[in-house]
Amino acid sequence: MSIRKHVMVAMVAASFGAILFGQREATAQSPAGASGRGAAVFTKRNMFGVSCGNSMAECKAFCSAACDILPSGGANCPRVPTSGEGLIAGDSSQLMSIAKALPNLKYVKVAAGAKATQEVVDGLKRLDGWLATSPDRAKYNYSIQVNNCWRDGVYDSKVECYFIMKDKNPQDLKLAWPGATPHSSGKACDLVLVDQAGKVATPSNACTADAKTSSRVDFKTASKLLDEALTNDVVGAQRLNYEAWHFEWGGAVRADDCRCKAPECQEKFWPPSCTPAGCRAH
Repeated sequence: MSIRKHVMVAMVAASFGAILFGQREATAQSPAGASGRGAAVFTKRNMFGVSCGNSMAECKAFCSAACDILPSGGANCPRVPTSGEGLIAGDSSQLMSIAKALPNLKYVKVAAGAKATQEVVDGLKRLDGWLATSPDRAKYNYSIQVNNCWRDGVYDSKVECYFIMKDKNPQDLKLAWPGATPHSSGKACDLVLVDQAGKVATPSNACTADAKTSSRVDFKTASKLLDEALTNDVVGAQRLNYEAWHFEWGGAVRADDCRCKAPECQEKFWPPSCTPAGCRAH
């Protein structure tokens, strides 16, 4: 990873902490200027639902109405909309516990508390069945770890708004514009391949061909295995072409939508760049 990317990662990580601290601090104090401010409204659309737009000007106006920067340096965003097209609420009947819905998975491991829609649950069940008969899975003796699927859209918008209000373009930090996402709309999962020793071979946020892991399976081979397991016609997922860990169910694969399937993911989009280029990420 380049020095610039190390700096970006450190900046994002530090700011995540500031945001979380700011949310706790907000319960003890009300930032100046918050009272009397109108509610933020998503006025645009992206491919998954509501959006603030796709420019700093549009989204800074939204974020200024939705959030406050606290004296601590954190952000409090109590006025980010919690409903709208592509924003599934955490208590929605559309969501279910993956572990409870699929208690007998053998080759797919699921993080505690992970939720998904029925469409995604069905896809993960097909994935486990496909892995059971895969010669490559048997050869490498790997499993697939589900880190998260559905994710509250408000959480992502808070992070993105923090940077926007600091005059930092979220896309320069490999983030999206605030609004509905594949995760908030219940279509996506972040997955990694885990080798027989329990080592992650496809690290999240790996953006270079030589990304280092402690696995004996090299990153490119592991990414290829993951693509083939998820995007075949049986399992039916598609991958975000610039992230090796992000897979979705539903929607056609189009060149301008940043999605791919094997073998195209490896042939045209290796290594993953972590940044959309010439296509619509959301």
